[in-house]
Amino acid sequence: MKLKKIFLLLFVLILFITVLHKWGYIRLPFVEISAFEAIPNTSPIIVEMDHYYDLERKIEGADYKDDLAKLYPIKKLKEDFESLDYLFGSNTELNLLNESRLTAALQSSGSKDVNYLYVLSPYETDIELAKYIETIDGARSEKSVYLNQDVFQLDLENGKTVSISKFRNLILVARFSFLVEDAIKQLKNRTTCLCMDAYFKKAIKEKGEPSNLKVLTNFQTLPDLLSIYAKSDSKETLQILKRFGQWSRLDLDFKKDVVESTGAFWAFQKNALLSQLKQQKVNEFERSKMAEVMPDNIALMTWMGFDDFDEFYEDIASETESAFERYFLPWIDNELTFAITEPFSSNIDADNFLVLRSIDTDLSKHYLEKFAERSGELESWEYMTYTIKRILSDDLLKPIVGNELNTIKNPFYTVIGDYVVFCNSRQALEIWIDKYVAGQTLSKDVSFLRFNLKAPKAGNLFFYVNTTSILQLLRSFTKEELTTQLDREFQIFKKIGQIGVAFEPTARSFNTLGHFQFSSKTYSRTSIGWKAHLADNVAIAPVVLKNENTNQFEIAVQDESNNFYLLDRGGNVLLEKKLDGRILSTIYQLDYYKNGNEQLLFNTADKIYLMDKKGKSISNFPINLQSPATNGLTLVDFDNEKDYAYFLACENSNVYGFQKSGRPLSGWNPKAGMGKVHFPLLHFQKDDNDYLSVLNRWGDLHVMKRNGSKRFTKRFDNKFNSPPSFELNGKSSRIVVTDLNGKAYVVNLDGGLFKLNLDVGAKEDVHFVFADIGGDKRKDYAVLSQKDLSAYYYKEKTFTKLYDYQFEQPQDALFYVELSGQTKEMVGTLDRAKKQIYLFNDRGELYYDFPMAGTTTFDVVNLFNDGENVLLVGFENSVYAYKLR
Repeated sequence: MKLKKIFLLLFVLILFITVLHKWGYIRLPFVEISAFEAIPNTSPIIVEMDHYYDLERKIEGADYKDDLAKLYPIKKLKEDFESLDYLFGSNTELNLLNESRLTAALQSSGSKDVNYLYVLSPYETDIELAKYIETIDGARSEKSVYLNQDVFQLDLENGKTVSISKFRNLILVARFSFLVEDAIKQLKNRTTCLCMDAYFKKAIKEKGEPSNLKVLTNFQTLPDLLSIYAKSDSKETLQILKRFGQWSRLDLDFKKDVVESTGAFWAFQKNALLSQLKQQKVNEFERSKMAEVMPDNIALMTWMGFDDFDEFYEDIASETESAFERYFLPWIDNELTFAITEPFSSNIDADNFLVLRSIDTDLSKHYLEKFAERSGELESWEYMTYTIKRILSDDLLKPIVGNELNTIKNPFYTVIGDYVVFCNSRQALEIWIDKYVAGQTLSKDVSFLRFNLKAPKAGNLFFYVNTTSILQLLRSFTKEELTTQLDREFQIFKKIGQIGVAFEPTARSFNTLGHFQFSSKTYSRTSIGWKAHLADNVAIAPVVLKNENTNQFEIAVQDESNNFYLLDRGGNVLLEKKLDGRILSTIYQLDYYKNGNEQLLFNTADKIYLMDKKGKSISNFPINLQSPATNGLTLVDFDNEKDYAYFLACENSNVYGFQKSGRPLSGWNPKAGMGKVHFPLLHFQKDDNDYLSVLNRWGDLHVMKRNGSKRFTKRFDNKFNSPPSFELNGKSSRIVVTDLNGKAYVVNLDGGLFKLNLDVGAKEDVHFVFADIGGDKRKDYAVLSQKDLSAYYYKEKTFTKLYDYQFEQPQDALFYVELSGQTKEMVGTLDRAKKQIYLFNDRGELYYDFPMAGTTTFDVVNLFNDGENVLLVGFENSVYAYKLR
């Protein structure tokens, strides 16, 4: 009887100990410890691989291996593996990298950086770490003790430093000792072990192929990692991730030209939207017509397909949403899409869209009009045959997504195809329409079609990212001091191209299928980035200015009602000010007080304006002119000391010079008898000498010194469409003017002259541009005569034609532009009658996707400092920013 009691007590004790072990309160001897027990439960991302060398060989066979290796997290892994290979690689006695499963946990290691903690789980090998360290060639070690565990700090022969410890069957390695100590601390406290997390246990239950890479993401701690890089006002937004998911698992398979993934996603248990979406039958993005209306500049898209939207809504909505039930449910079909187009504005919400498929578009229009009568209609107008309306509603999305994701406020909307499109911005919605009409949709985008052939489609939730279009979105969240690093990293990241993940509901989670399409050369087309509406038609070409304080570009422009605007690089109005007349000059930016703050200088016919960027006049400006100006002023900083001077011509045939303050300039007070001058005064310096040139309407070229005294005068007895130009090139320095008949007059700096005949069309009404079109650092000659464009250059010492081009109808303006990343300058033209602009390369071929819409000349600039060229042009009553490919 006593024996039975003993066995019973032993059984109860064993059962009790087993339960305590399972619950994490004790650890049994001789039982292997899982590597995950060493991972701190705050780790947001965990990477696991069974055979590192097999994985490395697989990646080596991929087309994208070099680009992949440059991505920051992968680069960190590869750098660390150099040390791991040095310590435990195939050339070492232990060869642990072949004999261990390897787990890496991404950890914050400061306010601006992250590093990995590595846990090796040897399959069979047991080692004495202290003795093994002594066998490592060239390594110097220093031992410390943390929670009764030896921790070794090693300085390796390759210059790297690592920290190592051993805990039973686990080897812990990291760059910094505190990461190893955190792992030891976690191992000592099993009650906080990740293995106690029910969702995590599900995530690690399934094993992928040994040569694949498993990535586990903890959505509850991921925002804390991202906060390292985020602006303070973005950190709260990141917390939404916590209310979206618990854990996800991706088993990445690296194939030749793509990365494919299988896995699972566990939604946050209180997320009603995802919980109810799981109850819907599987739908497929492939059967949707969404790609036919979705513009090709999509940055992010979340598509939801429903078996029964009414049933879904009934399960998810509160009892207080009667307006949605009354005015929306009758026409909503079984699709909902939330999308963000490529943002160019600091106001990211402007580019947010909600797209609902309609059972019957006439029915949707009817109910939306009724809803507007109830809530209030703010605006309504026609745009390119589409009716755009704006309704008063702050909670359009609230019945479905709640307050947190309800980003559509007082929305504009229109009907496109079978879909009703809602958004926050009139301009953004008009651009959507522009792209739809032009056929620039996902269904016609070469990159998307190539991607979509292999992309997963089964699932009633489809998440899509176009990496080439999300830089500004990332910038909006990233700390200012990290944007340079982000821009550099993005050049590699965007080569992933497009990412698609389909979520297929199961009883307790979503199965995921992912597709990452790498491309060493991304295809894109010229597209509208943004447009800014003005009160009237654009009167002058947009002028690009660089704000030296923010290191960002700004755009100055004027409309035909004489309103002056200063826009930020996203098209948002920073300043609007009424002027007395049309601006004649370019718009200069100067530092009047020499304190780093910038002002704007320009002139109308009657006034010279100098004002700050809030529109406030500086000093005694504006200056009233005694005689109307006939040209735009020229700003000069003779000694580069910000002691500015500026010059302009007036109706009385005088040219005036002004000091910075606006007082008359000695020697130019005034310069009389210069004739009627319509072109800006030309200034340049050569061998410490200043040259100021004036060309009047009758063909007199006056060249003067800084003090106003004459150098020489040349009379050409003809009229000119184009201002004088110059080239500084050693002994070949020259001033060039070309008359209405295509005759070029080349004047050297001592007054010597020779002529060139520039044959072009009928040689009537000729316009001229002097620029380095060929890219040989020597300026070339481009001429336009109505429908004919020609370019000439020097091939060694022979003057010869570079190209000809004939338009369908006469052009009104000829100019040149510079593109970022190009050594050659390009020629542009304007056709005001057809409202089109043209851009030509050095072979006289139209640049990609030209001609485009425009009613002014244009400029091209690296607007966002990301290496991408953006063209800025006026078109009717808007300024357009075209992103060139």
